[in-house]
Amino acid sequence: MLIIIFTFIIGFAIGAVSAYHTKACLGFLVSALLMGGILIRPFMMLGITASGSAGSFNPFLVYWMGFQQLPQAVQYGVMFFPLFIVFGRLVTWIFHIYFEEEKIETEDEKRTRLLAEFGWEDIRKTQHNIAQPRQASSVSKSKRAMSFGRRI
Repeated sequence: MLIIIFTFIIGFAIGAVSAYHTKACLGFLVSALLMGGILIRPFMMLGITASGSAGSFNPFLVYWMGFQQLPQAVQYGVMFFPLFIVFGRLVTWIFHIYFEEEKIETEDEKRTRLLAEFGWEDIRKTQHNIAQPRQASSVSKSKRAMSFGRRI
């Protein structure tokens, strides 16, 4: 029973993450399957050896017989794992659609956020921007114009 609960928690967590971050879900899913395979493989090999099918040439038959030698709770956990993932994604999707409040961003909040993301400050809020005349610049007074000698 503990194995089924542990499988439910892992599957539900992967499903919940997949509802918000699909790319992260793929990484979690692959790592969970690899860890499950690493943990179950010694027990499956023990079952294969005990059943006498270790010399078989069909690897699927060997793993199927090893899977049948596992305890019933582990078999149910492996079989229900994809169902738990789908259930976790479904519950998270329902929560996201019907129960989670939508965050509405005002124009000022959007402007502040975008300016902060790109490293600018809000021009409307600075005090030194108020009606200062710009310096008149000409090409003849710039450093580039003076670098090759003075033009007459």
